[in-house]
Amino acid sequence: MQLTSDGGETLTEVKSPAIRMFREGFWAEYVSEEQVLIQTPDGKRYWINTLFDTCTCRTPDAESAPPPCEHLLGLCGLLSEQRAYEEAQIAMVEAQHDTWALTLENDRTERTLRELGVCEF
Repeated sequence: MQLTSDGGETLTEVKSPAIRMFREGFWAEYVSEEQVLIQTPDGKRYWINTLFDTCTCRTPDAESAPPPCEHLLGLCGLLSEQRAYEEAQIAMVEAQHDTWALTLENDRTERTLRELGVCEF
């Protein structure tokens, strides 16, 4: 793996499809037990069926099964990377604020949204 001039890794050198997808800005979420929606950094959306390991980025060929696409190869790892990132963000916020400060911040956010007319609480 090579480093760029700023000390970061080049995305082309990242071997894991999941880590590369996470760093490039892909996003995934379960919409049902067996359906996952993946969104690319440019906004394209693909549906993955985890039961049959199919993705809507390709249409199945009648003569032969296509090799797995990057979405299928990186799905589990991408979801794991996202979860770890979110947990790290939560831990960072919790470390900065105690429970009472988080409650006050939540109240301030709700009040701001209510005043803007975004939602009613």
